[in-house]
Amino acid sequence: MTRPTRCFVLSLSLSLSLSVALLPSTALAGGSCTEDNYVPVSEGNSAEREVSKAAAHIEYTSLFGVEGVVGCSGILVSKNLLLTAGHCVSPPRIGHDTLAEVCADLQVRFDYTKDDPDDSYTSGPAKTYTCDAIVHFAYDGEGGDGEYNEDHALIRLDDDPGLDRGWVDVRLTTDDDIVAGMFHHPDGLPKQMSVGMLVGDFNPFLEHDLDTCVGSSGAALLDEHGNVLGVHVQDDLAMSLGYYWTSSDLKAWGITEASGRGTGRLFHEDDRLTSKSSR
Repeated sequence: MTRPTRCFVLSLSLSLSLSVALLPSTALAGGSCTEDNYVPVSEGNSAEREVSKAAAHIEYTSLFGVEGVVGCSGILVSKNLLLTAGHCVSPPRIGHDTLAEVCADLQVRFDYTKDDPDDSYTSGPAKTYTCDAIVHFAYDGEGGDGEYNEDHALIRLDDDPGLDRGWVDVRLTTDDDIVAGMFHHPDGLPKQMSVGMLVGDFNPFLEHDLDTCVGSSGAALLDEHGNVLGVHVQDDLAMSLGYYWTSSDLKAWGITEASGRGTGRLFHEDDRLTSKSSR
């Protein structure tokens, strides 16, 4: 089942002019923010701060300095595989012809901070990695009609940052009514945390009530155990990995499948954040 979405068009002027069709909360610009009820990861509990080390900001070197370009979010799901949204690496959206060109253009920053929120583009110290290959890509939203069904990708990095930072497992479920959270870079901000709930599903989407903005695309929707449920793609929607991926897929990519059991330590100590469903 496909949920209709809105479509935005933006013209970017570099050394050449690009015409890019954009969905809300996309890799480049356009769209609208939900309520900005997110907080810096530094205000999270110790477990949340630890898991957030695997989350990163995706940047495009050819688009540095272009007003409104804030990049995407992603998270490590193995020692060197970064999960993100498919539209974040879609060649037409970034002005390229092939995935190999997109790979050569992007870089991934962990511990990303911005020196001055009013600057068009400056970032503070952060560990940066380049793309070795885009090993999985699924996105069918280039038709311009605002409707699509697949939006997920895996970027293999040029080193193994997960050996130092850790990574998250993938939980193949389409259940809703689950406490959920997200580590992301809304509007190009330093790494933030949003907390809320899954509030419904209409496959292949999971509907959530977490606050997001442009730049949140590609962030993992996590359960209370720190397992990935889906990939945020726009507004209040995440792409359900349990709808598309199988245990065999995860095994082939070297990704650990989560059981969904354990002691939930994330997204609960929450006087600082209240899900929108209870506001």
